Amino acid sequence: MCFLRPGFLFCFLLHINTGFAAAGATPQPNVSAFTLSIASWNLQWLADGPRLQQSHYWQRCAAQGWTPLKLHPDLPGCDAYRHAQIHTAPAYEQKKLHPIQHALASLAADRVDILAVQEVQNPQALARVLPEGYQVACFTTRTDAQNLGYAVRNELLTQIRCREVVALSLEQQPGTQHLLRRGLELTLQHAGTTVNLLNVHLKSSCPKGPLTNSKNPACAVLQQQIPVLEQWIEEHARAKHPFMILGDWNRDLEAEQSHHYPARIDGSDPATPLVNPLRVRNLFPEINDHVPPASAMQLVKLEGSTPRRRQCPVYLDHMVVSETLLGLLDAAANTGRTEPLFARLVPVPSTASDHCILQMTLGVKP
Repeated sequence: MCFLRPGFLFCFLLHINTGFAAAGATPQPNVSAFTLSIASWNLQWLADGPRLQQSHYWQRCAAQGWTPLKLHPDLPGCDAYRHAQIHTAPAYEQKKLHPIQHALASLAADRVDILAVQEVQNPQALARVLPEGYQVACFTTRTDAQNLGYAVRNELLTQIRCREVVALSLEQQPGTQHLLRRGLELTLQHAGTTVNLLNVHLKSSCPKGPLTNSKNPACAVLQQQIPVLEQWIEEHARAKHPFMILGDWNRDLEAEQSHHYPARIDGSDPATPLVNPLRVRNLFPEINDHVPPASAMQLVKLEGSTPRRRQCPVYLDHMVVSETLLGLLDAAANTGRTEPLFARLVPVPSTASDHCILQMTLGVKP
């Protein structure tokens, strides 16, 4: 469990109003209608300013010539802000923190309820950029510069609990040499409904093409995370829990789905037991095998306006919604759309992050 108070940042937004319906699942008893406003954002090396100062980060990195060197496991590499021409504490404040604060304030104005974030050093870093009315709910606890967290509106703080999914980092596997991110689960209990969110930041550098590419060792690492992810999905499916998975998948799931790529290189059915993760060719077809039936999921489509697509050229951040949660949705509360669901791309200044925000509002029916 990881509970942290006061506050951090965002990835999914939960909005408490009234309304939600769709065919599929049996409604839960004594459920009141409400809306879930959801967002996801990778904050690209958001760090705590005082920690950078205390470690003499700026001076020591300058002496190293702004190379990828990491001065300490919980500090960004010395090249982390070079693309934005940030080489001093005042520049970091002006170019990095101020745009993030502005973007988060806009989300707060949209009545975001839960913020899921990736690539943040610690809860203090997130707390310093949160708008009034939000608190850090929980955070992964690894000594690292790329942790995951949730921030929530103050009134929701007593309605959530959190759990780190340590296995997703592979750090418990014997002989692992890869520093991967843990997952972070948040359970919201509101108005008679329980919804589980899993915030992820999966292995990078294998965004497209077959995971079985022997020339790219990063793909083999990502393959090892798939059984852990599928285990989490199936546990919640067996318990009939509505769930979402969101965050930085570091994988173009839209391409996998639109091209109907097979799950495994040998053509075997992904519904059968996976003996060797290295046989997985594509991530989403493997984890979305509908076994058990309640594990079936829908990939939320990214809103496709051309100007925003041009400002958000890399599509590695995704939201995935379980069919059990879809069964609680009200088409009338979801901007008139039932299938597929859409998330809005929100561009941000490039100095704030190299990732756009994903934002979606869902209505939950009584």
